Amino acid sequence: MIEKNFFKDISIYILSVLIAVFLFPGCAFVGFGHQKEAKEEKKIFGFLDGYNHKIKEAQGYLMNAGFNPGPIDGKMQRDTRKAIKDFQRGNDLNATGFISIETWQKLGSYKNAVKAEKKVNKKSDPLSYYSSTLEGIKELQQALKNSGFEPGPIDGKIGAKTKKAIIDFQSAKGLSDNGTIDSKTLEALSKYFTKK
Repeated sequence: MIEKNFFKDISIYILSVLIAVFLFPGCAFVGFGHQKEAKEEKKIFGFLDGYNHKIKEAQGYLMNAGFNPGPIDGKMQRDTRKAIKDFQRGNDLNATGFISIETWQKLGSYKNAVKAEKKVNKKSDPLSYYSSTLEGIKELQQALKNSGFEPGPIDGKIGAKTKKAIIDFQSAKGLSDNGTIDSKTLEALSKYFTKK
């Protein structure tokens, strides 16, 4: 009888933990094992519950960098956490999903991505051109479409459909399917760009 109650109690506890993880994706509990990064994030943002203008700022930087954080609403939601993790992977940072000081500094370089757009040269810096400029992303989207992968509207924004098209293209070509534009992905896509 005692053994039966023990298993019942432990099952309830495990279920409670799982519910907490899925209902509160922005809370520090999700980062179990990443306490240092969670503390650094807390120092940067202060509070994480509800609207926070600094989180909205970070979401804008993620969008500028080509990682879709979901709605830019100033709330640390699951899509934002995923975008942070993808950004960290794409920038050789510790992929925790928390904005550490190092991640925040790297993200800060995307603050003026739109203003810096005119300075990016297609020939001298193709990775930046195709991942951060309006015209470059439009050309990339057209190349994806030409290769048979639907990127959604050709609008110069790396949204969910474009990101999925990149991942599907990378997977089909045997590349690392991380959804970020790297040199191998560009090389594989090169024959699909429209010649001008």
